[in-house]
Amino acid sequence: MLIIFMYKYASFYSRKIFKHSLIYSIEDFGVLATLLRDKQIIKADVIRHCISEKSSGNEVLKRLLRQKLIKETDNPGDKRSKLLQITPEGLSEMNSLWGKMDKMGALVTGNLSDQEKIVLFDMLSKLHQFHNPFFEANDEKVLNEKLGIDK
Repeated sequence: MLIIFMYKYASFYSRKIFKHSLIYSIEDFGVLATLLRDKQIIKADVIRHCISEKSSGNEVLKRLLRQKLIKETDNPGDKRSKLLQITPEGLSEMNSLWGKMDKMGALVTGNLSDQEKIVLFDMLSKLHQFHNPFFEANDEKVLNEKLGIDK
């Protein structure tokens, strides 16, 4: 529950930051940050990298395309897929928000000391490394077994 609460606090704070921005949510910001790092990336890889479900990830991408914060082009290596990249407008929007997002990060981590922040980061990284293979594989049988769900 506490992890969910932290996400909800971050979402609450981010809505204040994004109120006067073309960026709508933390998910939108995450996609744009991914495209800043990877320059051009296949749609499915963006969704997977952002740990999104396909349908909600596609909604985020559609919104960013409508806002002209990203653009898609044909993938010369695979005609079935599209490549995404951030636009100059998306880059400008991201640049206008970095300082505010840094302040939000400081607010979310609250009164933790620098050492506690490092420990929290290390623990969350370890959990990400544990869970990501389950997410990537999306193996119904394995997940049902881990969750104790009978078919």
